[in-house]
Amino acid sequence: MNEIRKNQIKRILNQEKRKRKAKIRLVAGALAVSMGLTLAYFSFFNKNNASADTGENTSIVESINELNEEYTDKVISYKKLAEDSPAYKVVKTNPEISYRLKKGDYVEFYGQKNTWAKISKNGQIAYIQYDKLIASKDNELVVKRGLLMDGKNYSIPEDFNEAFDPEVENALLVMIEAMKREGYNIGVSRNLLEKDFAKQELDKDAEFDYPDYKNHTLRTGKSVEFSVKDNKSFKESNEGRWLQANAHKFGFILRYPRGEENVTGFYPNDRVYRYVGVDIATDMYENDMTLEEYFDL
Repeated sequence: MNEIRKNQIKRILNQEKRKRKAKIRLVAGALAVSMGLTLAYFSFFNKNNASADTGENTSIVESINELNEEYTDKVISYKKLAEDSPAYKVVKTNPEISYRLKKGDYVEFYGQKNTWAKISKNGQIAYIQYDKLIASKDNELVVKRGLLMDGKNYSIPEDFNEAFDPEVENALLVMIEAMKREGYNIGVSRNLLEKDFAKQELDKDAEFDYPDYKNHTLRTGKSVEFSVKDNKSFKESNEGRWLQANAHKFGFILRYPRGEENVTGFYPNDRVYRYVGVDIATDMYENDMTLEEYFDL
């Protein structure tokens, strides 16, 4: 074979090689675009359908946590037991039972791995088969940043019988002890609402409202109503003033503050405080924000 023919064959082979590379790049690019569009679609889909577990305003991050089958350190949503079931201390073969749950019980949900869900009831972390759980309805038991929301547009089911949260109880006891050391004496009227709770009656032309059984912060198990002896004006009492200035240091915020009726949608109540944790409470206090403003409720 002469040299000219060799060069011709070489050029043809190089051309074919370049064509194959170009085709591979074209296919790879198309696949990348397709995958990008698919991911964008699912991100949008999850964002707009997050209400399946935590309400319409649940963050996309919380929805993805559940979708990706991962356990988290913060509550993602609340779920209801579809049937009686044990909750286990760990996930392994023949695990030890931590406690038993009944059909209709509500639990805090911390994510899923394989067929197991990480849950909590009355402050006790445990694990349960995921198929034993039922998602909450839209705008019921909405969770943001690991906290159960309450308010004008958020509902708590009538059969949600939450006990007073152990973490909140500990913070409350520490705060009351701090008050005692400074010479203040305060009492707790209630930290939960009974089913026979009677909503305060209002004139039909009243501008605002009082929370009812379905949206009252005392239904969360994370709020408390205080009392003082022989003092009709709680706000003007020494204890009331102390709480306004110091409660955030222990994780509590005034739930229905005066002058914020247009924001909360409710008439003020100087006695009711909600636990949100020290970091959030301090941020809210320093920026003079209500729960509605801070969480964009």
